[in-house]
Amino acid sequence: MKKLTKNWLLKQTIATQRDLYTKSRKENIKNEFKKNKSIIFEPFFSLGEKHCRSKILKATKQIQNRQTPRTDDVLYLDFSKVETLYAPATIYFSHIIERYKKVKIHSRASSKSSIVRAMMTKLGLHSHLGLAESYSNHEMTNWHTFQGTDLTFGKDYDEIENILSEKLEYDTFLIVNDAISEAVSNVLNHAYDKNYRYLGWKVSLKVSSDCLSLVITDLGKSIPATVPDKIDDHMKNRLKNLFDLNNFFGMDDAQLIDVASVFRRTSTNEKHRGKGFGDMLEVCKTVKNSTLMVYSRRGIWASDGQKFKKMINFKDQINGTIIFWKLPLVSLSSSQEHEL
Repeated sequence: MKKLTKNWLLKQTIATQRDLYTKSRKENIKNEFKKNKSIIFEPFFSLGEKHCRSKILKATKQIQNRQTPRTDDVLYLDFSKVETLYAPATIYFSHIIERYKKVKIHSRASSKSSIVRAMMTKLGLHSHLGLAESYSNHEMTNWHTFQGTDLTFGKDYDEIENILSEKLEYDTFLIVNDAISEAVSNVLNHAYDKNYRYLGWKVSLKVSSDCLSLVITDLGKSIPATVPDKIDDHMKNRLKNLFDLNNFFGMDDAQLIDVASVFRRTSTNEKHRGKGFGDMLEVCKTVKNSTLMVYSRRGIWASDGQKFKKMINFKDQINGTIIFWKLPLVSLSSSQEHEL
């Protein structure tokens, strides 16, 4: 029988201690979730429903409050009940996570569904959230994302631009490209104060055989906070036939977003250029079944550019603005053929 060496015994001891530490760590995390220290998300990960929104914004607020966390300061997030991820909430949440990367987070997700783990893997956030790497063919994971702090899109945008040029007609490609460029330009010009260190924006795009979906997020001042700065007497005279401006400063956030929707001047003052928010809304006016939604501070504003318009306000507020544009490509092709 071969004699056991001291080196072998040492390795076995280290391996045993490592296993015990790993088991203990997992048990501690499990216990922390049991002790009601975690934020438990609702089945629908959405900012458009009161209870779902409240949980998400509670989490983002705690993340922001932990910018300089203590060694033992850990945030526990429980995705185990989440069944459906909505793009605006998911992309906004990922933007917050990326903005405050120093925050320590432990998460768990359902063992029956891989959608949360797969989406966070797609966004490159699974490790930071403490989730296992996962892949899925679910349509939610077909989003392509890029981000920046200036107007230089760089190589990250090449993949999205290639998808756009491959999937869209040339005229549609120009519209979407201009809208993205102008929307990002508007973020840099209006969403952040000049002395603000962080100027981040995030753009996510999904193109299917019949639909284009676009999400643009920033963590700046929000539309309701900036609209009052833009309304001068001349502009009020132009808007008074569309809005009751007698109580302008008493308007809620959704109403202020509605006022912002009528602005048409681009950041470059060039009439032929796309207008971001306004450009998307103009397309909605000619394309049936298209939708433009804006989430900013406490308000949500939605319109199809035609007869439908919906405005909602909530108690909890987001930081910055989310623009969600959904465009049926079949309808757009039909409208272009009709115009020709």
